[in-house]
This record gives sequence, C-alpha cells and structure tokens, in this order.
Amino acid sequence: MDIWILLSSAFSIALWGIVSSSENKMFCYYSSFAINRSGKAKFLPEHINPYLCTHIIYAFADVVDGRDLRPSAKDDVSNKGLYYRTMGLKKLNPELKVLLAVGGWFVGSKPFIPILQSDSNRLAFVANVIAYLRKYNFDGLDMDWEFPGARGSPESDKHRFTLLMKDLQDSFREESKSSGREKLLLTMATAGGMYFISKSYDPPRLIPHIDYLLLMAYNYHGSWEDRTGHHSGSHPRAQEVGPERQLNQQWTIDYWLEQGASQDKLIVGIATYGMTFTLADANQNGVNASATGGGKKGKYTKEEGILSYFEICDYMKYGMKTVWMDEQMAPYGYHNNLWVGYDNQESITYKANNIRNRGLGGAFIWSVEMDDFNGKSCNQGRYPLLSTIAEILRPQSVKTYIPRFPRPNRRTTLQPGQRTLRPTPRKVRPTKNKVRPRSRTNAIPERPKTDSQNANGVKTAKSDSADNMRELTSKKEGDPDMVTDEENGDSRISHRGGNNKYQRTRTIPTENEDDTESKQIKTGKFVCPTAGFYKDTLDCGKYYICLNMGNKYRQFHLSCPRDLRWPGLKMHSKPRSGQG
Repeated sequence: MDIWILLSSAFSIALWGIVSSSENKMFCYYSSFAINRSGKAKFLPEHINPYLCTHIIYAFADVVDGRDLRPSAKDDVSNKGLYYRTMGLKKLNPELKVLLAVGGWFVGSKPFIPILQSDSNRLAFVANVIAYLRKYNFDGLDMDWEFPGARGSPESDKHRFTLLMKDLQDSFREESKSSGREKLLLTMATAGGMYFISKSYDPPRLIPHIDYLLLMAYNYHGSWEDRTGHHSGSHPRAQEVGPERQLNQQWTIDYWLEQGASQDKLIVGIATYGMTFTLADANQNGVNASATGGGKKGKYTKEEGILSYFEICDYMKYGMKTVWMDEQMAPYGYHNNLWVGYDNQESITYKANNIRNRGLGGAFIWSVEMDDFNGKSCNQGRYPLLSTIAEILRPQSVKTYIPRFPRPNRRTTLQPGQRTLRPTPRKVRPTKNKVRPRSRTNAIPERPKTDSQNANGVKTAKSDSADNMRELTSKKEGDPDMVTDEENGDSRISHRGGNNKYQRTRTIPTENEDDTESKQIKTGKFVCPTAGFYKDTLDCGKYYICLNMGNKYRQFHLSCPRDLRWPGLKMHSKPRSGQG
C-alpha cells in the first residue's frame, strides 16, 4: 500500500484524468465484508476508482450499548486496516469524501431503539458519533437505520428519529465552529416505498436536518413475494394498480420532492445487483410469473435472492435469455428456473439522464463491489455500471484500469456478519399453493389481462420482437455455479450484530466533579480531568464531553438541544433563563 501511495502521485493525473467541476454528486457504497469473498470477487479498498466517486460510504460500523459506535471487525482499525486503506484514496483525490454508514437491512432496528429511549442516551450517541468520526478521519455519517417505527421499533420512534437527526446536525455544526474543521456531513438512506416511509418518517420536519437524502430507489420487488417483478423499474407497468404504481423510481423521486426536499438534496439510488426468484414453472418466465422464493445463492456473493452484476454476466455466458421492458426501461433475464431483474448500461443510461435532466443532486450505487469492478465478467471494462453513471453526471471523470499494487495481508480474523440488501416490501396477492410464508399477507386486486398477454401479464418470450429480446449464444453448457473454482470456498459470514465479542471498554471518570467545576470557575477555562461528561459551570445550557484520544484527552463543547439543561449528569427539561 505504501508503495502504491508514494508512486501514485507521480502518474495519477495521466492515469485517471481530470475531475469534473460538475456539481452532481456520485456516492458509492462500499461493503467492507467483500474482502472475505474469494477469487475474482475479492474486493479491497484499493479497487475503488477514487475519481468516479465524489463520496465513498464505508458500510458499516456497529451501534452498541445504546450510545456508542464500534468497528465491525478488529482489523477495520488495526495498523493499516480497512479504515486506513480507504482513507488512502484521498491521497489520490483530495476532493474525495469518505463517510461512515451505520445500520443496514439485516441489523434492523434493535441497536437503535435504546438511543431514543432517553435524552441522555441520544446526546451521548451524538457525542460518541462525533468523536468516532473525527478519530478515524471520516467526513460524515450516513444514517442507514432500516427503519424507525418499524421492525421492532415503536411507533413513537418516528417522531424521536427526527429529534435524533436534528441533534446530530446541530451538533455537527457546533463542533465545526468549535474545532475550526469542516462540518461533518449528515446523510440518510431513505425508504423508497410508501410502506416504510409512512411508518418511519415525518418528511417536512425531517428534511431540513439532512444534508443529502439517499433515496433507496430499488428493492421494490424481491424474494419475499410470490411473483416475479423488477426491483428497480423506472416507471410502473400498465397492469399495475393501486399501491403497486408507487413501486418505481419515478414515484419515489416525485414523493420526496412533493414533501419539500430541494432537488439538489436528492441522491437517487441505483443498484449494481439483481434480485432473483425461483420460477414455479420454467416455461412461465415473464414479469408477474409465479415464484417459489428467491433464486439460489450466487457463486461469489453467497446470498439467496441476489446476484451481483458480474454474476449475472456469468449467467449470460451460459445461455441466460434477456428481455428488455420498454415500460419500465429495464431488463430481466431467465435461465432454467432462475429469474432476475437487474440494471445494465442501457437502463442505467436512462436513469442517469433522468437524474441530470431533472436537476437532482446526483446518484449513489449499492455498491462498488457488486459492479464488474475488475472487468473480468462482462467484457465492458472495469466498473461498467458506475462508469456509465459517471460519464453522464460527471462527464470529465474517466473510467480506467486501476494500477496493480502490492496487496497487504488479508484479514486474519473473520468475524461472523454479512449484511443483506434492503427490500422494500409490497403487498402480495394470496395464492392457493404458497410454498413459503410471505412478509406481507394483505391481498392486492387481481390484475386485468389482455388478449396479447399471458397469465403473467406480459408477452411471452416467443412473441417478443428482436428489439426487445436478446438471446445470447453460449459457448458453454450448464450453469456458472457448477464451474469449479479452486479459490472459491464458501465466503459467507453470518451477521454478527450485537454478538460480536469485540467490546470497547468505557472509562468512568474518577475525579470528583466538584473539583473540576471549582477549577473552571476559578480559571474560566475547562480542562478535561479524564474521560466522561461534564457540565459547563459558566453556562448550564452547555456541556463538555472528554474522550481519550490516545495520549491526551480531547474535549467537545456542545449545547444542550432545545430547552434541556445539564445539572450534573442528569438531563432535565425546563426553560432556559439565565444560568442554571
């Protein structure tokens, strides 16, 4: 890594090109667990092209103890660990921002619920977030709680979540003024469908406190349903009725604009993976065909119901047939009893142009390691999907090969914990022969059929025109998952969540607080005696947080939110009037 960083400055301009001055943002999620994949799918921070992305979001850190952050694995923060190596990309592109994400679909609501149970927990979490981000040189926080007020979170958390985001933003601003450093960014991954939006957010009150809203405009359909559907269509199909017409990218964008979000605040999500189904009948393979569950696990991603873009390309080499849908401006493919809806360069070109033409803030992808990042599968070069977006939104950014470099040692400790991607459930119709229970049991109206449609609501593959259907000539027979790969062991890691034994100990203040207060009153200056929380004796509307930053204590001087006071270590709500 050191050799790469030292050499890169000499030829980075010639190699990468000039960064566009465009205002469009390109956020790139990076799942650190991809380092545990095998063969051509193994992904390291150095694989990221730092010029195609304006912001990298490192996913994830764990939320623990109802108020603290913790690395997902020890070697995230070890000497030259993944944090360090990801930050190293900023040496190539100093304009690059790196944010840290917390949450994710698999984590759910459980670790966030205690944060909202008291004002003191909420304030402690905010302070710990600031300290953690500054300690590891992140440029901001991406809140990816899926979802407040749902999945075990009480209904009241919908309101409390807005308070949390306000406290984070207010504290980020105050810390910036106090430290003289650039303000930390606060972004939020938002639900794309009304089911979770209605449960989780109060948009008019929430929007002002977020720097960028990252719209998860994907996972509208998936393996939790009993019929096939494209998970990231740009528009609804004519056969869709009622709430189903909300399950598409255009509806999500329109909704957040109608709620008062400014255009430049909206960052639209684009998936570099496909959602798969197992067809009940391989001969019924259109949209809305009967399905018995998610497709089998991908050879490299090892997750049921999902295939990376490069895994989909591998299937195409083995005869997967593809169909282009003009209505939704997106393709799907089928191979034996596997069905997958996905995005390709054509559908992503349409989406990126739509983002640009509507004057939106930009795009994000989930995720860099799901694209054909090394160009080994799709014959479209490195990062074919990300590069397509960047060429439209940031036309002077360059897609290119990343130079080879000496690889640092791989992780020595593999903790359980693979995150899954995030579904946006829809209501599904009941069937007489359900193979497995569904996440939603409410029925939706039967969809009308026309003479030109089969039972699945679309034209059969045989009647598709040459323009709409592309049948690939296969040089091989069989299934890509059956190919032997000596490097391809099972790289799964089960979710670690709160079961990770890697615990951070908390330092309890030992110095008498009264002594600390008397020193501040005498000198007018506050000095951290040890780690902990301390009130500001000169202004009880403010408080100090002292954190052990190695060989010294770092203090943060923050204001209590709204009308809260800090007498000792207990928060009370009462009007501010003079000194407490």
